[in-house]
Amino acid sequence: MIWRLRLLLMGKRRHILIGAAVVVALLAAAAGAAFALTRDDGDSTAETTQPQRSVTFYLQALAPKTTVNGCTMRITYTWRPHFQANRYIGETGVIQVTGPQITGTYRKRFTARGLTFEPSPVSLAGGYAIWAATVVSVGGDAPGNPTTIQAGPPRGVDC
Repeated sequence: MIWRLRLLLMGKRRHILIGAAVVVALLAAAAGAAFALTRDDGDSTAETTQPQRSVTFYLQALAPKTTVNGCTMRITYTWRPHFQANRYIGETGVIQVTGPQITGTYRKRFTARGLTFEPSPVSLAGGYAIWAATVVSVGGDAPGNPTTIQAGPPRGVDC
């Protein structure tokens, strides 16, 4: 085997092997320089174009509590933390509400007991209506399950 290597290094083949070694060394240096220029040190302030991965968590939507006083009704929406939601304690929850007199987007603090939202009292004078609330996000991440709660006036209310 050694005598074969000696034959390779003698004559014209030696120049070819030396040239190939130089080309490989230059390519390796160029690849190293390109890597050094493109790698992220963590010091850059440029934002990445890749979407951030969100954590899947679930909220348990409880039945709404309604309290009627004359022709006005108070609604309390409640969501309890479930699977991995505890890491969001202290974050801001975004709640989207639809229905007469309370439509809008609201922000509430997520606590160890979950989210509780009680909008201003609604009037029942306009006839039957449905009020719905959905948790859109907590701490910037969307829940992994549907969170819509719907409420309507109780039976027998006549305004």
